[in-house]
Amino acid sequence: AKKYEGITREDFEQILFKNQKGRVLKGDGEKVVTINGGIANGVTAGGNLSLLATLAGSPYEVDFTDKIVLIEEVGEEPYQIDRYLSSLRLNGSLNKAKGFILGYFTDCNPGESKKNDQSVMDVINDYFKDLGKPTIFNFPIGHDFPTLNLPIGVEVVLDANNKSVEIKGDIYENRRNFKFSN
Repeated sequence: AKKYEGITREDFEQILFKNQKGRVLKGDGEKVVTINGGIANGVTAGGNLSLLATLAGSPYEVDFTDKIVLIEEVGEEPYQIDRYLSSLRLNGSLNKAKGFILGYFTDCNPGESKKNDQSVMDVINDYFKDLGKPTIFNFPIGHDFPTLNLPIGVEVVLDANNKSVEIKGDIYENRRNFKFSN
């Protein structure tokens, strides 16, 4: 139960009970890494890396066009992360995005037989540094704690220089405007 205390619990209560418009989310400044500086605005899209890569080319593919893309992963070794990112680069998805918020890559270390291989950070730099788009890594989203709730499908401003994300859109707007059809 201790994992849910503090920042994670406070953030969960914030997203449930308070207006999110104008809210600025920041991770631990020492843990969050700026891969590429800059500021980008757009609607959030993304999710778990292995699922994003698996859905690529299907009717359920996530469209990265002009989006701020959230990516996180759990339990995959760096060579697998390399494979998934390669798929997204080859199909053009990575080039379409305006910026990237890379969350936790939990338990994504090389296996015992590959302990001298690339680290997750090496792989991330290989794929995102040359894109030149605002990108932060190790932002508190994904399968670890503390966790911040960053909604998908909402307009945000990513400030990679300050390692922050400002929610510009109303996260409940779609729910309020939803109408059942007959």
